Amino acid sequence: MPSLDDRRLITDAFYNDCIWPAGEPRLEDAWLAIYQMLLWYEDGYIHIREANDLRRNRIWQQRAKLAEKEIAEALGIQPEELSSKVDVMMGLPRWNGMQRNNPLGNGLRILMGEVLRTWGDPRFVYEEEVHAQNWFPGIQMPGRSEAPKIDVVALKDERPRTIMSCKWSGRHDRMSDITNECQEYKAAAVRRQNMTLQHFVITNEMDGQRSDKVINQPCIDGLVLVSLPLTEKLMDGFTPLMAGARGARRLLDLTELVLATFTW
Repeated sequence: MPSLDDRRLITDAFYNDCIWPAGEPRLEDAWLAIYQMLLWYEDGYIHIREANDLRRNRIWQQRAKLAEKEIAEALGIQPEELSSKVDVMMGLPRWNGMQRNNPLGNGLRILMGEVLRTWGDPRFVYEEEVHAQNWFPGIQMPGRSEAPKIDVVALKDERPRTIMSCKWSGRHDRMSDITNECQEYKAAAVRRQNMTLQHFVITNEMDGQRSDKVINQPCIDGLVLVSLPLTEKLMDGFTPLMAGARGARRLLDLTELVLATFTW
């Protein structure tokens, strides 16, 4: 679990070391700051996909170049400048030179909690990486730790109302974990007479087939993308399943998720 010092380093950099196009932090630009904090370059391409695909797959190379152009334009800089503006978190002395897997997951989780606390409905308390057994005593996840933790939870009246699982990408192994989590949490919530628990998945996945696998799980209330408009543009349109989920409000942009908290 990240320390308070780590959380402070990440949130300070989020607000102070990122370009905010309006000159100040705004919800509608939070996706850009998250990308500046967590995206990085590999083999000359911005990392929107596993490295093997970026090296060998021309379609993903083209998508990476388009993503670079779109993000740079939103920031008001030239595409060739973007590489010096991203990977802010890993450039901090605390994480410099470390493997990025664990810091990346911690960073996304911390930033999601911060975005919700800053712009979400203040009726809720938003906490990160908290022990699930605090609210669901005895709960266990098949094949997982005996002390499972919730990435981000929205609490009201000391009860969990919404659980959010944060996964930077949607690889199969990560998505199967989320499906198991959702079923276990909702079953545990029903046993405790909490009949309205929601479960959202927050990711930067930009592959339609992977997103379809999440949307196709009826237990999950919604798939939230860091930037839905950018993902749609890179995919050249949604898959039929994603389009249906979009119409049903089960496919959301990050900004939409935060605004939705006022309706929970």
